[in-house]
Amino acid sequence: MRSRILLADDQKILTEGLATILSQVYEIVATARNGHELVSLAKELNPDLIIAEIALPQLNSLDALQILRKAGLKAKLIVLTMHVDVSLAIAAFRAGVAGYVLKLASKDEVIAAIENALSGRTYLSSGFPVDLVSILSEAVRQSGRGGFEVDTTAKRSPAVGGRRQEHERSCHDPLDLDEDSRNV
Repeated sequence: MRSRILLADDQKILTEGLATILSQVYEIVATARNGHELVSLAKELNPDLIIAEIALPQLNSLDALQILRKAGLKAKLIVLTMHVDVSLAIAAFRAGVAGYVLKLASKDEVIAAIENALSGRTYLSSGFPVDLVSILSEAVRQSGRGGFEVDTTAKRSPAVGGRRQEHERSCHDPLDLDEDSRNV
């Protein structure tokens, strides 16, 4: 039986292209354009895996994941995003995502992330400036108890584990952006 995947991104061309690529191996059950639609479709269809942009309109995917967990859904979540942001990746893993993949990734890397998630492992995009162990260690350290929790309103630190981010963010927190201001 093929694994069932729900895609969520506000850019239709992205979900259509991803669906075309992934449908050769997986069953694509639906696509969502915003966080509320993601929650609704996930509750209705109970996919094995969700691949979602982190900064979805109306409700970001990390908050959507928390809603789905409270509803008892066990679907794994892979974030597929353009944000090369260490603090955002830490917040994502603290929220319980199985993977953080950059939109610069190849189809092979997306499939590797999917296979890792479905096997119960975590995945961090190879193009990310910090390794997965550092990200997960910082996520656990910030939780203060060794467990994962998320606070998407917290200020993000420019340094993680003694490493300075390789770039300065020139926009607001992507989790706080509305649909119009994210597409500049």
